[in-house]
Amino acid sequence: MKKRTDSKPTVSIVMPVYNTERYVEEAVLSVLRQTHTNWELIIMDDGSSDRSAEILRKISKTDKRIKCVFSRANMGIGYTMTQLVQMARGKYIARMDSDDIMLPVRIATQVKYMESNPLVGVLGSYLAEIDGKRKLTGIRKVPVNHKQIVDGLFTRQTIQNPTLMLRVSAIPKKEMCFDSKLSPVDDLDFYLRLARAKVQFANIPEYLMYYRAHGQNSSLIDIKKSFNLSNSVREDALRKNQVTLGLGQSMISKVQRLVVNILPNKFLYSAYKLWQGGVVNGGMIAPIRNKREFGVSIVMPIYMGEDLVKESILRVVSAMRFTGRKFELIVVVDGKGDQTQQIAEKLKTTNPELKVLSYTKNMGKGYAVRYGMSKAKMSYVGYMDAGHDIDTSSLVNLTSCINDNPKVDVFVADKTNIMSQIINVPYFRKIYSYGFRNVVGLLFGAEMGDTQVGLKLFRKSVIRNLLERGSLFIDGFAFDVELMAKLIDSEAKVLHVPVIVRRNGEKSSVGVIDVWRMVWDVVRLRVVSRYGSKSKSRSKRGTTRGECSSRLAVTGNG
Repeated sequence: MKKRTDSKPTVSIVMPVYNTERYVEEAVLSVLRQTHTNWELIIMDDGSSDRSAEILRKISKTDKRIKCVFSRANMGIGYTMTQLVQMARGKYIARMDSDDIMLPVRIATQVKYMESNPLVGVLGSYLAEIDGKRKLTGIRKVPVNHKQIVDGLFTRQTIQNPTLMLRVSAIPKKEMCFDSKLSPVDDLDFYLRLARAKVQFANIPEYLMYYRAHGQNSSLIDIKKSFNLSNSVREDALRKNQVTLGLGQSMISKVQRLVVNILPNKFLYSAYKLWQGGVVNGGMIAPIRNKREFGVSIVMPIYMGEDLVKESILRVVSAMRFTGRKFELIVVVDGKGDQTQQIAEKLKTTNPELKVLSYTKNMGKGYAVRYGMSKAKMSYVGYMDAGHDIDTSSLVNLTSCINDNPKVDVFVADKTNIMSQIINVPYFRKIYSYGFRNVVGLLFGAEMGDTQVGLKLFRKSVIRNLLERGSLFIDGFAFDVELMAKLIDSEAKVLHVPVIVRRNGEKSSVGVIDVWRMVWDVVRLRVVSRYGSKSKSRSKRGTTRGECSSRLAVTGNG
């Protein structure tokens, strides 16, 4: 593991701690597991009365990048955060709460965004919500552009505090502080002051943090007090900014005040989640239900991927662990030519859910997926492309859709779904995707939908029938089309689900020659098979075009 040197770190991660002995070690370990390693972790224990300080002293000895400071008295989160940011040496400052968990790629993803967007001073992201037992209970979405974020601050929290990253050079020195008198809403005051100073805000539409809601969060202890204090901060900001709320925001504010004054304190957080999930931002907080017991096998084919295999594995493992489901990740190294297999094998010691399969010759995606599926043990089996283009929240989404759709056999991530988000995809890729999708539609019928996203889940009994019959013969990238055509022909029920695709700069494994091979394979498949006529008559019964979020599946015209 890379240790801190005398040079300044890229990121200073600041962590205030107060009486979180149950969670603080796991929080620190999630920092140590970051794929970006040029960081310092500055922790301040704010006079804890439990074993938090003892745990921190022990942890700080394991890595020189960790620095711990201890306060004799409890001074409050505002005071503690001010001390922490003043000690930070990094180009960026990342907030980390002592009861939350970072995904392994959180820091790397945010640093990459900051480096690519030099005008942004405040950066957040989506987050997933877990309870005290690490059970996934919901997801939180936030607006991504500056105006929507700033306008939203006057009615809700559009920068999720646990996901915060600051560009130090963009923050006026006089504003780099938190008002201890405003705890626990000092962060809202901080954001509104930065908005008044014309600092640019942004959110990454990816899930990078797990927020733990366990009843002892500072903002949840007395929700009425927190809400009323938030209103005072917002009213002060409106006066200083010399602006007024729009009609819609004004109505939201009035409804919020009415609900807070009427409901008992113990019901307010549930009401807040219902409000945010059902009304604000198209479902900002979506509850996740865990009703059925099932396991999931994910196959990840990869060839010559030594630069991305580690992060790809950690992303999937992190996402699946917090679904609360039994799972296995089967990495299939599709031909040896670099260090991909060796890197994957090393991760098995700390990730018991990981299996690594390999063979010498490169055989193609279709062959690799079939080989991996033949080794799968769980009741649902699927595959996900390596790399970072497909946000792992989409995998969590597909898994949660199984709960609500027990009669569906196939779950397909679909870029054309109205709820999908396609970000930073080059224009030529969109043209290629549109053209290929139309070729497939022309040959097999429009009901095939989008087959190109490398994320799909199947009921094992359905996919096993195809594998055992040996009816799949395409080894290349057109394997997806062949698989979907034969599933539809077998009258499998299909649900097309939203996906977040965000092009992150990796070199595409699909070249011009591969595109021509895909087109040829699709034409060959149509000519040598009779699926075209069968699928048109049967797929009306077997295919559902619709929307499925992490909380519900709604069939419709999609």
